[in-house]
Parts: sequence; structure tokens; C-alpha cells
Amino acid sequence: MKQLISNNIHPYYWGIQSTHEVEFVIRSKTDGVIPIDVKSGKNTRSTSAKSFRQKYNSKYIIKASTKNFGKENGIVNIPLYAACLINED
Repeated sequence: MKQLISNNIHPYYWGIQSTHEVEFVIRSKTDGVIPIDVKSGKNTRSTSAKSFRQKYNSKYIIKASTKNFGKENGIVNIPLYAACLINED
């Protein structure tokens, strides 16, 4: 959260009756509303973020985790240490 705020990003929380939750949601100037899912363990599945993406037609999901940089099937992976690289452009 501090890395996002230090990058002048104002994240929001999204959840539905505690069955789905996404840690952060940002509004991209070019891509609309984007969910950011944070995973610290080995399981990096993003069921809630995928539900959010379908419901709100997000172009992609940002997943901050222990995995390396990558992009696959509409999921942009960013290592946790590099969360400061996320921006709203």
C-alpha cells in the first residue's frame, strides 16, 4: 500500500460479502479499472480478481507476488519488491 501511495496512486478495496475480495483497485487513465491482487504465499491463484475482471470488464489483472515479471492470459505478474513500479498510466 505504501509503495502505491508513494507513486501517487490512490488504491481502493473491493469485496462482496467476504466471498470475493481484491486487495486493491486502481483507475488507470488508459485502461479503466484494474484489480491488484497481492499474494505472498506459493498459491497465487486469483479467483477473486478474475471475478472482478469479468464483472467490470477490466483489460487485465495486476498480481503482485513472489513470481518474476511476466504476462499471461490477462494477468500481469509483478514481484512484490517491484510494486512501486505500478502506476495509473
